Amino acid sequence: MDLNPKQFKGRYVFAGSPDFAVPTLSVLLDNHETQCVGVFTQPEKPTGRGKKLSPTAVQAYVQSRSASVPLFHPTTPEAFADAIHQLNPDVIVVVAYGMIIPKHIVDAYCCINVHPSLLPKYRGATPIQAALLNQDTVSGVSLIRMNEYMDAGDILLTQSMPIPMASTAGDLHAIYAGVGAELCLRYLYDHTSITPTAQDDTLATYCKKIQSADACLLPEYDAAEKLARIQAFSPKPGAYILQNNKRIKIFRAQILDGCLEPLEIQVEGKPRMAYSNYLAGNPPLVI
Repeated sequence: MDLNPKQFKGRYVFAGSPDFAVPTLSVLLDNHETQCVGVFTQPEKPTGRGKKLSPTAVQAYVQSRSASVPLFHPTTPEAFADAIHQLNPDVIVVVAYGMIIPKHIVDAYCCINVHPSLLPKYRGATPIQAALLNQDTVSGVSLIRMNEYMDAGDILLTQSMPIPMASTAGDLHAIYAGVGAELCLRYLYDHTSITPTAQDDTLATYCKKIQSADACLLPEYDAAEKLARIQAFSPKPGAYILQNNKRIKIFRAQILDGCLEPLEIQVEGKPRMAYSNYLAGNPPLVI
Protein backbone atom coordinates (compact mmCIF):
# COMPACT_ATOMS: atom_id res chain seq x y z
CA MET A 1 0.00 0.00 0.00
CA ASP A 2 1.50 3.30 -1.08
CA LEU A 3 0.86 5.44 1.97
CA ASN A 4 2.93 7.87 3.97
CA PRO A 5 3.56 6.55 7.51
CA LYS A 6 4.13 10.12 8.72
CA GLN A 7 0.42 10.85 8.29
CA PHE A 8 -0.49 8.96 11.47
CA LYS A 9 1.04 10.40 14.63
CA GLY A 10 -1.34 9.08 17.30
CA ARG A 11 -0.84 6.55 20.07
CA TYR A 12 -2.73 3.29 19.77
CA VAL A 13 -3.57 0.08 21.58
CA PHE A 14 -4.11 -3.21 19.78
CA ALA A 15 -6.47 -5.87 21.13
CA GLY A 16 -6.60 -9.28 19.43
CA SER A 17 -5.97 -12.95 20.07
CA PRO A 18 -6.12 -15.55 17.23
CA ASP A 19 -4.09 -15.77 14.04
CA PHE A 20 -6.74 -13.71 12.19
CA ALA A 21 -5.55 -10.69 14.21
CA VAL A 22 -1.84 -11.10 13.47
CA PRO A 23 -1.69 -9.49 9.97
CA THR A 24 -3.25 -6.28 11.29
CA LEU A 25 -0.88 -6.15 14.25
CA SER A 26 2.05 -6.90 11.95
CA VAL A 27 1.19 -4.02 9.62
CA LEU A 28 0.73 -1.62 12.51
CA LEU A 29 4.01 -2.55 14.18
CA ASP A 30 5.90 -2.47 10.88
CA ASN A 31 4.81 1.13 10.34
CA HIS A 32 4.19 2.47 13.84
CA GLU A 33 5.77 0.28 16.51
CA THR A 34 6.90 3.22 18.65
CA GLN A 35 3.33 4.55 18.76
CA CYS A 36 1.90 1.27 20.09
CA VAL A 37 1.45 1.72 23.84
CA GLY A 38 0.11 -1.77 24.49
CA VAL A 39 -1.04 -5.06 23.01
CA PHE A 40 -3.97 -6.77 24.74
CA THR A 41 -4.60 -10.47 24.23
CA GLN A 42 -6.27 -13.36 26.03
CA PRO A 43 -4.30 -15.13 28.80
CA GLU A 44 -2.41 -18.33 28.05
CA LYS A 45 -4.64 -21.39 28.10
CA PRO A 46 -3.97 -25.11 28.58
CA THR A 47 -4.02 -27.00 25.28
CA GLY A 48 -3.26 -30.49 24.00
CA ARG A 49 -3.10 -33.75 25.88
CA GLY A 50 -0.55 -32.43 28.34
CA LYS A 51 -2.60 -29.28 29.00
CA LYS A 52 0.49 -27.16 28.52
CA LEU A 53 -0.13 -23.44 28.73
CA SER A 54 -0.01 -21.93 25.26
CA PRO A 55 -0.01 -18.24 24.27
CA THR A 56 -2.42 -16.74 21.78
CA ALA A 57 -1.19 -16.24 18.22
CA VAL A 58 -0.94 -12.50 18.94
CA GLN A 59 1.24 -13.00 22.01
CA ALA A 60 3.45 -15.47 20.17
CA TYR A 61 3.87 -13.00 17.31
CA VAL A 62 4.83 -10.11 19.59
CA GLN A 63 7.37 -12.27 21.39
CA SER A 64 8.78 -13.66 18.14
CA ARG A 65 9.59 -10.23 16.76
CA SER A 66 10.87 -8.94 20.11
CA ALA A 67 8.59 -5.95 19.79
CA SER A 68 9.20 -3.26 22.38
CA VAL A 69 5.54 -3.04 23.39
CA PRO A 70 3.99 -4.18 26.65
CA LEU A 71 1.61 -7.14 26.65
CA PHE A 72 -1.57 -7.09 28.74
CA HIS A 73 -3.74 -10.07 29.70
CA PRO A 74 -6.74 -8.69 31.61
CA THR A 75 -9.21 -11.36 32.66
CA THR A 76 -12.20 -9.07 33.20
CA PRO A 77 -13.69 -6.10 31.35
CA GLU A 78 -13.02 -4.00 34.45
CA ALA A 79 -9.31 -4.83 34.35
CA PHE A 80 -9.25 -4.07 30.63
CA ALA A 81 -10.88 -0.68 31.24
CA ASP A 82 -8.47 0.20 34.05
CA ALA A 83 -5.47 -0.49 31.83
CA ILE A 84 -6.94 1.52 28.93
CA HIS A 85 -7.55 4.52 31.17
CA GLN A 86 -3.93 4.43 32.32
CA LEU A 87 -2.58 4.19 28.75
CA ASN A 88 -5.04 6.75 27.35
CA PRO A 89 -4.56 5.89 23.66
CA ASP A 90 -5.88 7.90 20.72
CA VAL A 91 -7.14 4.77 18.96
CA ILE A 92 -7.99 1.21 20.07
CA VAL A 93 -7.75 -1.33 17.25
CA VAL A 94 -9.76 -4.49 17.98
CA VAL A 95 -9.48 -7.67 15.88
CA ALA A 96 -11.05 -10.84 17.29
CA TYR A 97 -10.01 -10.00 20.84
CA GLY A 98 -12.37 -12.40 22.62
CA MET A 99 -13.70 -10.03 25.28
CA ILE A 100 -16.62 -7.59 25.18
CA ILE A 101 -15.27 -4.04 25.35
CA PRO A 102 -17.11 -2.10 28.08
CA LYS A 103 -19.59 0.54 26.92
CA HIS A 104 -17.85 3.38 28.71
CA ILE A 105 -14.63 2.54 26.85
CA VAL A 106 -16.19 2.53 23.36
CA ASP A 107 -17.98 5.74 24.29
CA ALA A 108 -14.83 7.48 25.52
CA TYR A 109 -12.26 6.25 22.96
CA CYS A 110 -12.05 5.75 19.21
CA CYS A 111 -12.42 1.96 19.01
CA ILE A 112 -12.26 0.43 15.54
CA ASN A 113 -12.97 -3.20 14.74
CA VAL A 114 -12.30 -5.53 11.79
CA HIS A 115 -15.20 -7.85 10.92
CA PRO A 116 -15.00 -10.39 8.05
CA SER A 117 -18.38 -9.77 6.44
CA LEU A 118 -20.23 -7.01 4.62
CA LEU A 119 -22.11 -5.61 7.58
CA PRO A 120 -24.89 -5.53 8.61
CA LYS A 121 -24.95 -9.03 7.10
CA TYR A 122 -23.57 -11.77 9.35
CA ARG A 123 -23.01 -10.09 12.66
CA GLY A 124 -21.64 -12.56 15.18
CA ALA A 125 -18.97 -15.18 15.65
CA THR A 126 -18.84 -17.08 12.34
CA PRO A 127 -19.41 -14.73 9.39
CA ILE A 128 -17.05 -16.49 6.99
CA GLN A 129 -18.69 -19.85 7.61
CA ALA A 130 -22.14 -18.27 7.27
CA ALA A 131 -21.34 -16.84 3.84
CA LEU A 132 -20.20 -20.26 2.62
CA LEU A 133 -23.11 -22.13 4.19
CA ASN A 134 -25.53 -19.80 2.43
CA GLN A 135 -23.64 -20.27 -0.85
CA ASP A 136 -23.03 -16.53 -1.25
CA THR A 137 -21.03 -15.46 -4.27
CA VAL A 138 -19.77 -12.18 -2.77
CA SER A 139 -18.51 -11.31 0.70
CA GLY A 140 -15.79 -9.13 2.21
CA VAL A 141 -14.54 -7.21 5.21
CA SER A 142 -15.90 -4.25 7.16
CA LEU A 143 -14.13 -1.79 9.43
CA ILE A 144 -16.47 -0.26 11.98
CA ARG A 145 -16.40 2.30 14.79
CA MET A 146 -17.43 0.17 17.74
CA ASN A 147 -20.43 0.82 19.94
CA GLU A 148 -21.91 -1.14 22.84
CA TYR A 149 -23.70 -3.63 20.58
CA MET A 150 -22.19 -6.61 18.77
CA ASP A 151 -20.89 -5.66 15.31
CA ALA A 152 -23.45 -2.84 15.09
CA GLY A 153 -21.22 0.24 14.99
CA ASP A 154 -21.00 2.75 12.16
CA ILE A 155 -19.22 1.47 9.06
CA LEU A 156 -15.96 3.25 8.26
CA LEU A 157 -14.66 1.21 5.31
CA THR A 158 -15.60 -1.95 3.45
CA GLN A 159 -13.94 -4.16 0.86
CA SER A 160 -16.13 -6.55 -1.08
CA MET A 161 -14.87 -9.36 -3.31
CA PRO A 162 -16.21 -12.43 -5.07
CA ILE A 163 -15.96 -15.78 -3.31
CA PRO A 164 -14.07 -18.22 -5.56
CA MET A 165 -16.05 -21.43 -6.11
CA ALA A 166 -13.53 -23.74 -4.43
CA SER A 167 -12.84 -21.54 -1.40
CA THR A 168 -12.90 -22.97 2.10
CA ALA A 169 -13.32 -21.02 5.32
CA GLY A 170 -9.59 -21.40 5.86
CA ASP A 171 -8.85 -19.88 2.46
CA LEU A 172 -11.10 -16.87 3.05
CA HIS A 173 -9.85 -16.50 6.62
CA ALA A 174 -6.32 -15.87 5.33
CA ILE A 175 -7.47 -13.48 2.61
CA TYR A 176 -9.77 -11.45 4.83
CA ALA A 177 -7.14 -11.14 7.57
CA GLY A 178 -4.90 -9.35 5.07
CA VAL A 179 -7.74 -7.16 3.82
CA GLY A 180 -8.59 -6.18 7.39
CA ALA A 181 -5.01 -5.08 7.96
CA GLU A 182 -5.15 -2.84 4.89
CA LEU A 183 -8.44 -1.28 5.97
CA CYS A 184 -7.06 -0.45 9.42
CA LEU A 185 -3.99 1.22 8.01
CA ARG A 186 -6.07 3.13 5.45
CA TYR A 187 -8.32 4.44 8.20
CA LEU A 188 -5.42 5.57 10.40
CA TYR A 189 -3.92 7.51 7.50
CA ASP A 190 -7.13 8.99 6.08
CA HIS A 191 -9.56 9.07 8.99
CA THR A 192 -10.30 12.78 8.60
CA SER A 193 -11.75 12.16 5.11
CA ILE A 194 -13.81 9.09 6.05
CA THR A 195 -17.48 9.62 6.90
CA PRO A 196 -18.99 6.94 9.17
CA THR A 197 -22.18 5.35 7.85
CA ALA A 198 -24.81 3.99 10.21
CA GLN A 199 -25.80 0.37 9.68
CA ASP A 200 -29.39 -0.43 8.74
CA ASP A 201 -30.37 -2.67 11.64
CA THR A 202 -33.42 -3.92 9.75
CA LEU A 203 -31.06 -5.69 7.33
CA ALA A 204 -28.93 -7.29 10.04
CA THR A 205 -28.48 -11.05 10.12
CA TYR A 206 -26.70 -13.04 12.81
CA CYS A 207 -24.56 -16.17 12.79
CA LYS A 208 -23.96 -18.54 15.66
CA LYS A 209 -20.92 -20.42 16.91
CA ILE A 210 -20.25 -23.70 15.15
CA GLN A 211 -20.88 -26.95 17.03
CA SER A 212 -19.39 -30.29 16.04
CA ALA A 213 -22.86 -31.67 15.26
CA ASP A 214 -23.37 -28.91 12.69
CA ALA A 215 -20.58 -30.39 10.59
CA CYS A 216 -22.19 -33.82 10.11
CA LEU A 217 -23.15 -34.42 6.46
CA LEU A 218 -26.67 -35.79 6.75
CA PRO A 219 -28.14 -37.99 4.00
CA GLU A 220 -30.99 -35.56 3.33
CA TYR A 221 -28.61 -32.80 2.20
CA ASP A 222 -28.25 -32.45 -1.56
CA ALA A 223 -24.81 -32.29 -3.19
CA ALA A 224 -24.68 -28.48 -3.19
CA GLU A 225 -25.50 -28.23 0.51
CA LYS A 226 -22.97 -30.90 1.39
CA LEU A 227 -20.29 -29.06 -0.59
CA ALA A 228 -21.21 -25.80 1.15
CA ARG A 229 -20.78 -27.46 4.54
CA ILE A 230 -17.48 -29.03 3.56
CA GLN A 231 -16.14 -25.64 2.51
CA ALA A 232 -17.59 -23.79 5.51
CA PHE A 233 -16.17 -26.22 8.06
CA SER A 234 -12.70 -26.65 6.55
CA PRO A 235 -10.31 -26.81 8.28
CA LYS A 236 -12.25 -26.66 11.59
CA PRO A 237 -14.19 -28.52 12.84
CA GLY A 238 -14.20 -30.46 9.56
CA ALA A 239 -17.37 -31.72 7.86
CA TYR A 240 -17.69 -35.44 8.37
CA ILE A 241 -19.53 -38.67 7.72
CA LEU A 242 -19.64 -41.79 9.90
CA GLN A 243 -18.62 -45.00 8.18
CA ASN A 244 -17.62 -48.32 9.74
CA ASN A 245 -17.86 -46.70 13.19
CA LYS A 246 -15.24 -44.12 12.23
CA ARG A 247 -15.53 -40.41 11.65
CA ILE A 248 -14.19 -39.42 8.24
CA LYS A 249 -13.65 -35.71 7.70
CA ILE A 250 -13.82 -34.18 4.24
CA PHE A 251 -11.83 -30.97 3.75
CA ARG A 252 -12.18 -30.40 0.02
CA ALA A 253 -14.59 -31.75 -2.57
CA GLN A 254 -16.18 -30.98 -5.92
CA ILE A 255 -19.43 -31.75 -7.72
CA LEU A 256 -19.12 -33.84 -10.88
CA ASP A 257 -22.19 -34.83 -12.88
CA GLY A 258 -24.39 -33.87 -9.95
CA CYS A 259 -22.50 -36.05 -7.48
CA LEU A 260 -20.20 -35.00 -4.65
CA GLU A 261 -16.62 -36.21 -5.04
CA PRO A 262 -14.16 -35.83 -2.15
CA LEU A 263 -10.71 -34.46 -2.90
CA GLU A 264 -9.05 -34.39 0.54
CA ILE A 265 -10.11 -36.41 3.58
CA GLN A 266 -8.99 -37.60 7.00
CA VAL A 267 -9.96 -40.94 8.46
CA GLU A 268 -10.23 -40.89 12.25
CA GLY A 269 -6.82 -41.62 13.76
CA LYS A 270 -4.92 -41.00 10.53
CA PRO A 271 -3.37 -37.96 8.81
CA ARG A 272 -5.08 -35.97 6.06
CA MET A 273 -4.69 -37.46 2.62
CA ALA A 274 -5.77 -37.08 -0.97
CA TYR A 275 -8.94 -39.04 -1.66
CA SER A 276 -7.18 -40.75 -4.57
CA ASN A 277 -4.68 -42.21 -2.09
CA TYR A 278 -7.51 -43.43 0.12
CA LEU A 279 -9.11 -45.24 -2.82
CA ALA A 280 -5.90 -47.17 -3.43
CA GLY A 281 -6.80 -49.51 -0.56
CA ASN A 282 -10.42 -48.75 0.32
CA PRO A 283 -13.83 -48.76 -1.34
CA PRO A 284 -15.39 -45.39 -2.28
CA LEU A 285 -17.04 -43.41 0.50
CA VAL A 286 -20.81 -43.29 0.64
CA ILE A 287 -21.67 -39.61 1.09
